[in-house]
Amino acid sequence: MADKQQQHGVTTYTIRSADGVAAFTVLPERGAFGSSLVLETAQGPREMLHQHDFFWDKEWKSFPGGFPFLFPVCARIARDGQKGVYLIEGKQYELDIHGFGWHSAWEVVDDMDDAITLRLQASESTLAVYPFDFEVLLRFEIKGNEFVVQPTITNRGDNDMPYYAGFHPYLAMPPANEGKDKV
Repeated sequence: MADKQQQHGVTTYTIRSADGVAAFTVLPERGAFGSSLVLETAQGPREMLHQHDFFWDKEWKSFPGGFPFLFPVCARIARDGQKGVYLIEGKQYELDIHGFGWHSAWEVVDDMDDAITLRLQASESTLAVYPFDFEVLLRFEIKGNEFVVQPTITNRGDNDMPYYAGFHPYLAMPPANEGKDKV
């Protein structure tokens, strides 16, 4: 099973490679955010993700770094000059930048030493801003020194379900003038 812990008052799950070197930590209750990804490099194990100073704050106003999954949109939307507004079958809805997946609580449906699967389903709050019955499964897996992510998005309704899902990783970079230009 994944290593379940409390960090800064948040439940985290860490999956690891068989040799224990590569690891990924995810926060299901905080948008299925990845908080840490350690992979082996030529210089040894290295943290691949950046966290802003406010990463562990209780309320996120913007992305705190890490590895977020964006659903049902990966962008700002607008209609007739109004930010966050869109139209479906003649009805107007409002959706924040990058949707709601990154600040929703996800459910752990399966966890092993080297893999974890999380689920987000339609609810009253999602239906108010995105009128579709959906299920999203996110499977994170460490295979040796590889990090594999497999999203599965299911439309459980009868109508076409538009979405534009994706990731917004904050990769750890060297400081300016210390190699960032070579990344």
